[in-house]
Amino acid sequence: AVWVCNFTNHMYALAKNYCQSAQIPFDILNPLIQETATRIEQYDPSSMQTGPAARGDVQTMDKHLDMLKDFPEMRALYIKLSDSIISLQNKKG
Repeated sequence: AVWVCNFTNHMYALAKNYCQSAQIPFDILNPLIQETATRIEQYDPSSMQTGPAARGDVQTMDKHLDMLKDFPEMRALYIKLSDSIISLQNKKG
């Protein structure tokens, strides 16, 4: 429950803080949040994994890390989570 609720909610809070600092309305992410939550009812989470880490897109990941230079805690989480995604992708083959 901590993984799917508490930690997920914390990620939303971090994203909201980032959006506020970048003057981006957080609510533009609501459709993406809703779609992800809805798809989990039908699909295996690992099969739904997308994003630069899942693709091995190091160039995009580097851009994201640069965008997080003023957010060291988020930057560290980005690295850890990306490493975890890459690790799971490599195990899947």
